[in-house]
Amino acid sequence: MSAKKALLVAYGGGHITMIVPVARELAAQGVEVTILALTTARPAALASGFPVLGFADVLDPERDEAALVWGRKLAGDLDQSSVVAPEETVAYLGLSYADLIERLGPEEAQAAYRRLGRQCLLPVTVLERFLDRLQPDVVVATTAPRAERAALMAAGRRGIPTVCISGLFAIQEAPGLVAADFITRICVLADGVRDRLVQAGRPEADLVVTGNPAFDVLAERRDSFDHRAWRAGRGWAETDKVILWASQPEPKVHPFTGVAGDPDLPRRIDRVLLDALASHPDWRLVFRAHPSETHVWADLPDRVEVSGRSDDLTELLLGADCVLTMSSTVGLEAALVGTPVVQLQCSIFSADAPYAAMGLARAAATPTDVPRALEQVWSDTGWHVAGLPPVGGSARRVASVITSLL
Repeated sequence: MSAKKALLVAYGGGHITMIVPVARELAAQGVEVTILALTTARPAALASGFPVLGFADVLDPERDEAALVWGRKLAGDLDQSSVVAPEETVAYLGLSYADLIERLGPEEAQAAYRRLGRQCLLPVTVLERFLDRLQPDVVVATTAPRAERAALMAAGRRGIPTVCISGLFAIQEAPGLVAADFITRICVLADGVRDRLVQAGRPEADLVVTGNPAFDVLAERRDSFDHRAWRAGRGWAETDKVILWASQPEPKVHPFTGVAGDPDLPRRIDRVLLDALASHPDWRLVFRAHPSETHVWADLPDRVEVSGRSDDLTELLLGADCVLTMSSTVGLEAALVGTPVVQLQCSIFSADAPYAAMGLARAAATPTDVPRALEQVWSDTGWHVAGLPPVGGSARRVASVITSLL
């Protein structure tokens, strides 16, 4: 009897880091795994050692001549990526736009793309090509829109079991998850996420609390980390209060809700933190930019440093005394390893990651409230993190859900 086949689909960032540990668990159980790595997911997927496909792999030069023309035009409007090969960008955009034209017609497709950009893409017909090629027994993806959702839709329409991994709080995604009858099982972060989806109308039997596979490594690193030695190696004294500010861009408009944002908010937080150093001689600041952020910090005073992409984020989380965030997943990771978290509540994304509301962080209403919130975190010995999701073994639990459908 031949091995069962699983197609795992993921974009980059936190999506592919959830998928790869699950792929390893499935392979260990004899499942034949292929990863469809979308855009920036390709390097991590290739490093995993599994067979990797992209949109360029299903191009038909004759059939897709018009799609390639569209792909080159749309790719020309984007900044060149150092991670995504140009031919993959052209194939991804061209095939997805051709699918959009097939669904809406040329004029409506053009209007939708002008209004929404890539958010309007849902290339189900393209994902059907991968299903035709691989004939998988199960399809797995995270909650990302566009091609990941299209993969689940295409599989569901063909009667192929599907598993969706919801690694965070499923705030904006909740309506889509509740209504998606093409998803067989949904793996969620914590009990609270499951309960909220059940209340919204998703049958409880469809939901399994697994935790986030991307966070499994945190449990291993937490237990073996030598806090004192690591800080000494960086020149940080045990008496220093080290604040890791996990910055992120704030757009003018929330992409889902339409609420207006303040693009200067991250830099206002910078200024508050720098001003606070003058009255807190034992504080030390570490600024870390979001991967999509272009800001460069320069001419910083003593006791302030910038964390680069090559720095080990998990070690920073374990070595810091507090993490400051608006809605970055770095805040959740910090809580999971036991590092206190302060969350800004004035970002348009704060409600999407309700760390403070869940008891995972202390709230700061505005940037000017941050210094006081930091002081309270360190002075309130009775305050503790509540409502933590499971950490460790999540990939194994997700893999168990998948294999139960085979």
